[in-house]
Amino acid sequence: MAPPWWAGRKPSEDEQVRQIASIRRLRDLVDNGFCFGISENSFHLILKAIMLKPRNQLLWETRRWLLQAYGRSRKLELEYFRTLDGEAGDILKKSYEIWFHRFWLAKAIGPEATKQEVDSIKNFLVTNPDDSRLWYIFIDIVQQFRLPDLGGEFKFVDNFLTNHPMACGAWAYRKLLGQSPFTNKLEALKFTDGILLGNVNNLDAWTHRNDICDMLDLNEKNKELEDMKYVYAHEDYRTCKYFWYSRHFIAASFPKELSTNLANLELQFSREVLLLDIKNCYAWFHRRWVFKILGTIDKEDELKWTRHIIEKDVNNRFAWFHRKWLVKEFGGSDDELEFCNEILQKDVCCALAWNQRAFLVLEYAENLSDEMREAEVKYATRAISRDPKNEFAWKYLVLLCTPCVCYDSMIDEVFFSLLSPIMNVINGGVKDKSSLFVNVLGTLLELSCCGYRPSQCIGDMITKLCLKASGMMMSSGLKVPVSDFINIISTILVYDDPTKAHFWECLKSEIITNYASICSSGSVEQLGQNGVENQS
Repeated sequence: MAPPWWAGRKPSEDEQVRQIASIRRLRDLVDNGFCFGISENSFHLILKAIMLKPRNQLLWETRRWLLQAYGRSRKLELEYFRTLDGEAGDILKKSYEIWFHRFWLAKAIGPEATKQEVDSIKNFLVTNPDDSRLWYIFIDIVQQFRLPDLGGEFKFVDNFLTNHPMACGAWAYRKLLGQSPFTNKLEALKFTDGILLGNVNNLDAWTHRNDICDMLDLNEKNKELEDMKYVYAHEDYRTCKYFWYSRHFIAASFPKELSTNLANLELQFSREVLLLDIKNCYAWFHRRWVFKILGTIDKEDELKWTRHIIEKDVNNRFAWFHRKWLVKEFGGSDDELEFCNEILQKDVCCALAWNQRAFLVLEYAENLSDEMREAEVKYATRAISRDPKNEFAWKYLVLLCTPCVCYDSMIDEVFFSLLSPIMNVINGGVKDKSSLFVNVLGTLLELSCCGYRPSQCIGDMITKLCLKASGMMMSSGLKVPVSDFINIISTILVYDDPTKAHFWECLKSEIITNYASICSSGSVEQLGQNGVENQS
């Protein structure tokens, strides 16, 4: 497209500058009718275009070409850009292109000018500590021009990181310096120690530390693992995931012939940590990592140890999860099921024990036989009889019965054995009746959603329970529609368990969709008749 000054008038200087600044390819300068003459005006126009678009690399390349063609003094050029002040100067100094241009000039002038430029960009870094991009500009400049090893670089970056420990760009520069074979690795580790004392969750410091550890020999790595043991008593360290990841990184670098001895040391270390903080999830994960990666385990000893922990605190979910992992990896579901029996015998409401039992019976076992399922249903029924308010036993019952809802008679038998005692409890004046209604009716609703249809006898018993609950609700001023069986149940559940109101409504909608014939019944009593017909 032709430039606007081809319309028969001479373009103004601003129009020329804008046109130059918008060009992205060198040939476009010619194609658009602007041919550079080697003159002061060319320098002037390019400079104004640079001020307008300071990150247009073509403009900087063009200026360097003009410098060489015109034979202009590089010292004067460098001095000019050094003395730029004000807002325009600050904007320019934050671009990679100007620093590349300045170092290009300094490199041509000599080592002293290069050193002055290094000092200049360092001073600018110190005055703009929050701009991490400047560090990456500096790193790229150092690599592009292969600057000589200038003294005091470690001292400079360490002082900067001491004041600004979260500056990721400064850590990247320190990593670049650390690649030198003359780097004092122990001094580098000591430096990161000081930084981590201020903030143990500094990811950049841990990453740099791991890079240094990767260059250590085996004896030095052993010493590093030993030194890390002295800080685990500090809560901030033992609960810091980067601390544990660093141990993984170092331990994984050892040769296989040393893995057994190292694994024993790591297991002992994690056990010492767990003695201080038994719910430290990272220490538990570290044990599993050692078993899996370093390949050594005494399963019986591990089960015995976790058993001791759970007996002290049955709600330690980390110990339960650890046992689940052991069963998955190394087997032993029968012994684990017996252990769950012992815990539930002492505390029938232990949610984690029920969860473990569900895993063993429903997930771990590939094919659950009808005999075992029936035995587990009886076990859950006995647990509910001991404490009808135990929601975990009810949930376990749902999990057992959901895959086999076609056996309505088995579920009817369960409800028949449970509903009479529960009605007696309710009629006996128990204070918290809501939890009983939620457990019974919630279980019925979940099973009905999966296809269960109660018999007439069970339907009558559920009807009485619903009327009992409805009466309580009506006494609170809430009217319940008694024409729809499913609506009655869901309304009761929403009233007694409002935190799961959305869940109950979704179940109701699904039942209505799947079993429209049941939901279209004219009365609650007809549900039992439908159930009898369906059973026949």
